[in-house]
Amino acid sequence: MLIKGFALDEVKITEPVLLNAQQKEIEYLRSLDLDRLLAGFRETAGLPKRADRYPGGWENSELSGHTLGHYMVALSQLYAATGAGDVKESLEYIVDELAACQAGRGYLFASEEEIFDRLEEGGLAWMPWYTMHKLMTGLLAVHRLAKIPKALSIAKKLGDWICNRVLDWTDKERRKVLCIADGGMNDCLYEMYKETHEKCYLEAAEQFEELPLFEKLAEGKDVLSNKHANNTIPKFLGALNRYMILGESEKLYFDAAKNFFDIVEKNHTYVTGGNGELEHFRAAGALGKERTQCNCETCSSFNMLKLAERLYAATGEKRYMDYYERTFFNAILGSQNPEDGMTTFFQPMAPGYFKTYGTPYASFWCCTGTGMENFTKLNRSIYHKTEDRVYVNRYVSSELTAKKLGLQLTQTVSMEAFDKVSMAVKLEEPKELSVYLRIPDWTGDKVEVTVNGQEPEYTTEDGYLLLDRTWKTGDKIELRFFPKVVMHPLSDIQNCAAATYGPFVLAAGLGKLDMVTERMRTKVIVSTKKVPVRERIILNDEFELQDWFENSDEYFVKKENELAFSLRGTDVDEELVFEPYYKKYDERYGVYFEYHDKENLPDDLRAAIEEQKRIEEELRAAEEERLRLEAEAEAERLRLEAEAEAERLRQEEAERLRREEEEAERKRKEEEERKRLEAEEAAR
Repeated sequence: MLIKGFALDEVKITEPVLLNAQQKEIEYLRSLDLDRLLAGFRETAGLPKRADRYPGGWENSELSGHTLGHYMVALSQLYAATGAGDVKESLEYIVDELAACQAGRGYLFASEEEIFDRLEEGGLAWMPWYTMHKLMTGLLAVHRLAKIPKALSIAKKLGDWICNRVLDWTDKERRKVLCIADGGMNDCLYEMYKETHEKCYLEAAEQFEELPLFEKLAEGKDVLSNKHANNTIPKFLGALNRYMILGESEKLYFDAAKNFFDIVEKNHTYVTGGNGELEHFRAAGALGKERTQCNCETCSSFNMLKLAERLYAATGEKRYMDYYERTFFNAILGSQNPEDGMTTFFQPMAPGYFKTYGTPYASFWCCTGTGMENFTKLNRSIYHKTEDRVYVNRYVSSELTAKKLGLQLTQTVSMEAFDKVSMAVKLEEPKELSVYLRIPDWTGDKVEVTVNGQEPEYTTEDGYLLLDRTWKTGDKIELRFFPKVVMHPLSDIQNCAAATYGPFVLAAGLGKLDMVTERMRTKVIVSTKKVPVRERIILNDEFELQDWFENSDEYFVKKENELAFSLRGTDVDEELVFEPYYKKYDERYGVYFEYHDKENLPDDLRAAIEEQKRIEEELRAAEEERLRLEAEAEAERLRLEAEAEAERLRQEEAERLRREEEEAERKRKEEEERKRLEAEEAAR
């Protein structure tokens, strides 16, 4: 049984937080100059220049062109969801330009073909097959979602060029290519096979597969340490695609993809759903010691969500939607600056760092591109279907219009509480239908449901609450969940833990002092931590660490009418406020803190904590002094401004009086002169 998602135009987001995220992304997409994104392709094709490439970032490097692939996907998703005419026009322009660049040959790229020769010869080249994957994926999205047939024609010509090249590789050339990131080339070639049923695409896809890696993962072995995460995950997307196309004969590929997901989630994933450090998987379970400012590349979360979607479609196992929900609300929603729509590359898991974002026109990182895609498909994977079932898998304020079923389902949930969900049913006519409501992992088995205010007959099945009945317009489903604060210790540092409430990871703000950034060799902007920040939390004398963790819902005190918590029973009860991680976009923060009870506090750590407290107190005093001096300076500035204004008014008044006196004197003299003249006239 293959579970499918609804079309993008059948689901409409109504949640204000997500609507803002979507709108900011749309504004950014519409601000980009198409001719600048196309500049490298025209240059490579020898066509007259219309615009310069975007400067400074990855679009002015050997990765040039990768952004256009993401951009085509994002615009195609946007068009599929909204039908916006200007979006379709932009896609048609891009396709026409790419066709002109491809004219007379199959090759289409923003760099000369020599870059592929160089790679096969063992020279240095910055991931041309990675970029090719983005371009092919973009063309297929334009064909499928925007219904522009010419895009498939271009993709087929380019696909034939790919097949001719890779099917002629020697074993040595193939090994050299696979040593450099090739992204999801196997996956996009399987997608080409779906469209054309031409065997060459299957054969070409196989050239990009690392069968020894798949075999080890199929056996359940974690061999991921030091592998590039965002290059490895798409390989398993391709493996799963192969299984879903060719069936049980390729069971090894399914087992590899399934085990890969499980291993990444268990051994390499932080509480937000993100994974890795400095773009790579590290040693299994070593999440604590690998916390830096360079954790959780956003692209990796993007691709893990795609893998979760496909595994869910293939298996129907609800746990993949549990992962999707957690990762979406934290790693994805938390990747965007809600003020300007820019997105992160890394998301630090060490306390005291802060999120950094790409610039609009001078970064164009890989995560800029996946950000374009993330925030134009916010309505995906909320609802799913089979022929006789509707699944509600994520609880987000939204409207489902299931055209074939004649069903409209309006869902309402508060992002500030997340304990109640309401769904209003509207049908063209009464209809018997099975509605599957996902029971989130964070509510346990505790869930309440009513239909039209009454407890209905229902069953639970594989983590879903099943309502099987005849529905009619006006029916109302109401769910009540019971979220609570739960601690998530790291496997390698058991007293270092993060907190969650429902689907939300909680993070504490740690100030905005000295938020200095620096650039890596790859031009990625990262945060620095050159000031002392709170990293440890000490429990009061009466508390024991394990008990405090197990009963953390009692010690995280929720503020009234908002999703924010202070602590109870610690040395920072009045200092730290924990809020959903996605809200921490412009300040230092902490997700994981080390927690200590005083009974088991080592002497050296006790001394270090006392020293940290002293430094924090000095910093606090310095901050208070800074604010005092600023207030005095502001008061002095206002005093001087007031004095200057008073002097200005005094001078204006003096000038006015002087002019009045002069005018009166002038009139007096004129009057005297008039009288004299009148007297002389009378005398004559």
